[in-house]
Amino acid sequence: MSKFRKVAGAALGSALLGSACVVATATPAGAIVGGFAGSKRGKSLAPAVVRLAAKDGWRDPGVNCTGTLIADRWVVTAQHCTNKGEKQGRPYRASKITVYVNTSARNAAQSRTASEVWRLDGYDERSGVGDIALLKLSKPVAGVTPVRIGAAPIPAGTNAYVYGFGETADGRGDRQSLPRVAEVKVASPRSLQAPCRLPGQVTYVTSVNGGTARGDSGGPTLEWSAGVPTLFAVTGGSFDRTTCRGGKVSATWVGLYNRVDRRSAAWHFLRAHVGGL
Repeated sequence: MSKFRKVAGAALGSALLGSACVVATATPAGAIVGGFAGSKRGKSLAPAVVRLAAKDGWRDPGVNCTGTLIADRWVVTAQHCTNKGEKQGRPYRASKITVYVNTSARNAAQSRTASEVWRLDGYDERSGVGDIALLKLSKPVAGVTPVRIGAAPIPAGTNAYVYGFGETADGRGDRQSLPRVAEVKVASPRSLQAPCRLPGQVTYVTSVNGGTARGDSGGPTLEWSAGVPTLFAVTGGSFDRTTCRGGKVSATWVGLYNRVDRRSAAWHFLRAHVGGL
């Protein structure tokens, strides 16, 4: 089997199941719970965090997710965001996926249809590890600086920021014209009880101010340095550290995100398709 595969609208299901735990996913329909407006922190980044929408006919309820522009024609997101109902074996055609990019202070969004969908081979539906996809856009996005990718895994104890579109509270609220932001702290896997740990190249975070919930799938985990954002991981799911099961953002909430830094397997996937990274 080839390491990288191109599909006409690829993704797999979103149930994140550890060997002895059930992990709730960040499914597309909501957004950052708590946190703050994107314009209050990282305003210059907001155009590079994009909204994804996929729909195929009036009977399809559609999918709404988040992604990150990493080159003028390339967006990285979660694989499960490109399937109908996030279900394995039900891929959207690339032409059914639209990316919306805010490119002005007035938030006038320009849209791009996906022309290709590529996925990281080896995505594990049970654990959620490797839940990463690339969208090639039908034409370049002008006037937006893509986000650079980190050289190494983000260290435990680092404060980072996660971005997402959608609702501002669990199960309610309207999708936003700008992404909202949650402040998180990177957690060591050793800080979690063994049944909650998942195999593979993932990053765990705990809440400082808000956290990801329904609708933030595919969004970025970023660290800011000297006013410049760096991308380290892509939102996959979340769970409660006391039960290893899904729960609302709280003191025991843990975000589970897939690494894309330059020492990850996903980095080789990104570099194989996106020139100039």
